[in-house]
Amino acid sequence: SRETSYFARAVVTTPTGQTVSMARLSFRTPDARENLVRNLRLSEIMYNPLRQLTSAELAAGFEDDDFEYIENPCRRPTNLMASQSGQNSATITWNSNVTVDGSSTWQIEYGELGFTPGSGTVLTINTNPFVINNLEVLKKYQFRIRNICSNSFTNWSDLYSFKITCLANAPFYENFDQYESVPGFPYLDPTICWTSANTMNASVYVYSQNNINSAPNVGFVESINNVDGMFVSPYLADFDNTKRIRFWAKLQVPTSTQNISLIVGTIKNPLDSSTFVPFQTIPMSPTDQDGQQFMVDFSSYTGDSKHLAFKTSGYVSNGGYTTNRIFFDDIYYETIPTCSQPLDINFSQTNDNSALLKWTNVGSSQSTKIEYGLTGFTQGSGTILTSNSNEILITGLAATTKYDFYVTANCALGNSLVVGPIKIRTTCVPESIPWLEDLNGLSQYGLNMLPECFKKTASDIISRNTPFDISDFGSFNPDNLLTGYDDTSYLYLDDYTGLFSPMFHLEAGTTYRYSLEARKSYEYNFANIKVSSYRGQETYFHVSNMEKNGILSEYEYDESYYFYTPIDTGDYSFLMLYDMSGGQLITDHFKLQEGYNNPIATDRLFNFDQGLDSSLIIENTENAKITLDNILGNNVLKMSGSTSNVFSIGSDLWKDNQNSISKVNFKINSSSFTSLFLSFKLKQTYSQNASDSAFRLVINGIPTGNVIHPTTTNQDGFQAYVYDLTDQLALGDLKISLQHIGKSNSGNADNAYLDDISINQTSILSNNTIDINNLTVYPNPTHSKVFIRCDENISSVKVYNLWGQKLQELDTNINETSVDLSSYSSGIYFINILSGYKSKNVKIVKE
Repeated sequence: SRETSYFARAVVTTPTGQTVSMARLSFRTPDARENLVRNLRLSEIMYNPLRQLTSAELAAGFEDDDFEYIENPCRRPTNLMASQSGQNSATITWNSNVTVDGSSTWQIEYGELGFTPGSGTVLTINTNPFVINNLEVLKKYQFRIRNICSNSFTNWSDLYSFKITCLANAPFYENFDQYESVPGFPYLDPTICWTSANTMNASVYVYSQNNINSAPNVGFVESINNVDGMFVSPYLADFDNTKRIRFWAKLQVPTSTQNISLIVGTIKNPLDSSTFVPFQTIPMSPTDQDGQQFMVDFSSYTGDSKHLAFKTSGYVSNGGYTTNRIFFDDIYYETIPTCSQPLDINFSQTNDNSALLKWTNVGSSQSTKIEYGLTGFTQGSGTILTSNSNEILITGLAATTKYDFYVTANCALGNSLVVGPIKIRTTCVPESIPWLEDLNGLSQYGLNMLPECFKKTASDIISRNTPFDISDFGSFNPDNLLTGYDDTSYLYLDDYTGLFSPMFHLEAGTTYRYSLEARKSYEYNFANIKVSSYRGQETYFHVSNMEKNGILSEYEYDESYYFYTPIDTGDYSFLMLYDMSGGQLITDHFKLQEGYNNPIATDRLFNFDQGLDSSLIIENTENAKITLDNILGNNVLKMSGSTSNVFSIGSDLWKDNQNSISKVNFKINSSSFTSLFLSFKLKQTYSQNASDSAFRLVINGIPTGNVIHPTTTNQDGFQAYVYDLTDQLALGDLKISLQHIGKSNSGNADNAYLDDISINQTSILSNNTIDINNLTVYPNPTHSKVFIRCDENISSVKVYNLWGQKLQELDTNINETSVDLSSYSSGIYFINILSGYKSKNVKIVKE
């Protein structure tokens, strides 16, 4: 009944009769007795008794008595740990949890990961730590342990896992290329010396496109479902505070507004992520296309772990999903030298006779020695150059030739280790422009038989000079006949193929048109031809991605064309990436020429009310676009900020961020003008910083005047800018490029709005509107002040420079005033004088 209390006494004893714990317990109904028994058994499990009792055994021990609870002096071990300690051995440790008996004897059982407890190797030991020997490399193991107290055993501990990896000592080098894999997919070869808990977020990857440094494989880490990837090195037996590592790393997706970092740390057990200890966090450049070399110096390290680990931090947004995959490659593990060798050694451009080598100086380096020669030359017999900076242009090389380079830093205490060989192959001599390749002149046709000076980067290409019938196993309707664009020669490609064009010498500021003909195998399959510019024929020479133009059809050849205006004069190639969702593609008739259709030879005004004019070349990139917009009923050109949302931090904003530049280009026939003024109206906005939205005029490749930035985020009005180009007519035809760069295309965005582009022989600033009575402006030329006098009150005086930028403005209501030009540099200025509705522009020479 509810009014009756029942009492019981629970007694737990050892097999030898020792009382371990006692309790006086109560329950109100007999029905609660079974629940009490079950709870007692749970308590027994939680508090680690010497053995597990059945419900019947507990029930038989109920007696009335007082409650008593005493500590178990010999509980089962906890906090197990295992770490590799040799080629075939691991050191294990644990907490015994023995408080009274003081036993120092244990039993351990171990076996390969997943072994059935009771079937493993059992040892009785009397040392903690204990070394397990005769283990096999690249195998995973588990062990458990129990105390031996007063000739009895506690329960076994939980199982703990560990791994025996390959052993390495400094110097050790890893480029992951020794492991076989499936292209494009992460994998973990059973023979790999590196460890990952999940091969989907840390493994080896085949990454031949835009490879970091050495093809074909790289390591990678990323986070998936909030689980951070971690890739753990082999066992570095001699690792301590005298070591360092050097490696290349890059983001897979180099566009982000967030910070992504690679965390380098140490770990005791590759299978236990809780033993990871961060050592150095390395921010990854979100716009770095080609990777960078980093160094981690462990001179301040005080731990005793022998494995290094790479781990991710942060995320990057890419097309609606997030990732933070980081690739790394060419890992050097070495003893810290007294003179550190240069880092980040790479070629930024090459052509038929030269190569630009760059590096980062580290520590006390005072100069750098470069030795080079034909591939395979003996060190000491090559050409030696010395540089006191961090780059050098090597000239006098032979075309289509392979070279080896060795680089050494010179310090006050001696020389660094030699880095090399760093290998390059020079290109063919640049082709002349205009250029056409119709595939008719090949000496041989067949698998990977390409025109001279073309170069493929991925997948096979078949060249043919006869029609090919694929009606039995292909598409290409309606004829199922593969043939050339205007003859019988063509290239046949599979999905995702990269093809470099030959080299061309391009002039800065000149707009070029690159085009090709192509046809896809199935009308409704996705097919895209992406063209990018490069300063050589390697993927790490990347400059800019152009906007795709044109379409592809299954039924006939269609032209795809691309505009490109280089920032720098030099030798360039074009990489064509044929990206298809299955199927094949045929291509032909590659062509490069100047892009100007209609050079301007008379006064013109482009106000876009009737749309775009063929005399203007609209040059978009992959990230920055130009579109027609309407503001207050007027059509204008909208030059949008970049979709990348970030700028690469370099020495030159425009050169380092060419994917974020949009351009309006045209050519002026100078022989048709005796004087020339270029003007336009411009309005700009910005999202975060005014400096992020920038506009400039480039003439024949040379920036002219000041870079223009917005004043307010979204409230600037249109302002007129005027440039006197008369003096430049003597230089020949003028190639004009109006360029805008922006970081953001969201929110207010870093945009530029362009209207009323005018090419005239008379400047809008030099036009007299309505004369002001008896206006006198003197002295002209002047060294400082200019005095203004007339018969009417002067409303305002504005001073403009030669490019139409307003320098100062005075509001007056008198008929005599002055402006001071003493702080301006010598040159030509315009003074605009307003009196009521009358105005006058006066050209002033400042001496």
